[in-house]
Parts: sequence; structure tokens; C-alpha cells
Amino acid sequence: MTDEDVEYHLGNWARWHRLSRYSAFRRLWYPGRASGGMGNSGSTTVDDMCEGLDDDHARIMNTLIDDLPTTQRCAVHYIYLEARAVFKFPRSDLATEYANALASLRTGMVRKGIA
Repeated sequence: MTDEDVEYHLGNWARWHRLSRYSAFRRLWYPGRASGGMGNSGSTTVDDMCEGLDDDHARIMNTLIDDLPTTQRCAVHYIYLEARAVFKFPRSDLATEYANALASLRTGMVRKGIA
């Protein structure tokens, strides 16, 4: 697994994180899909299946990121969620912590089967 693979899943996690903030409210207002009642209402498209898999992977990535040490988690949030707070840790810098986070996430992803 390469850094590009990890960064792909981090990008997917960031997209999921931004969209999931309002998903609870959207469910209260209207359903995302109509109930159908005619034709092939039970069919699932490839896009729907891929979206479900992306959401599952994003949830796993969320757990892996939550398990990172604070400095690494802050580095990931700083880069992917545009959490532009001051990244200032006396014994480390952003590039080092981000590289360490990628290595930790790569190990966790292999362990969880997102390879």
C-alpha cells in the first residue's frame, strides 16, 4: 500500500466528514430516495454500491484517525478538514506528524482490510 492509497482514503473520509454533518437533519426533512412502488424499486446501481462501500471505508478511517496520537490527528485534521488552527507543537512539525500519521494509518488500514 502506498501513500497515494492512504491519501485517497483520507480524501474520501474528508468528503464523508463534510457531508455527514448535515445528514441527520436531511433525514428529518425528506428522504434521499423515493419509496418507488412501481417498476424495479428494489434495484441497486453500481454507483449506490460504491457509495456504500466508500461510506464504510470512511467510517473505518474515522475510527483509525480517532485512535491516532493527538499530534498526528491534528495534522490530518489540519490538512484534510481545513481546520486552520495554529499547528504548534514544541517537539514536532506538521510534515513529520503527517508522515507519521500516514504510516500509522497504513498499518491500521491493512489490519482492517482496506488495502
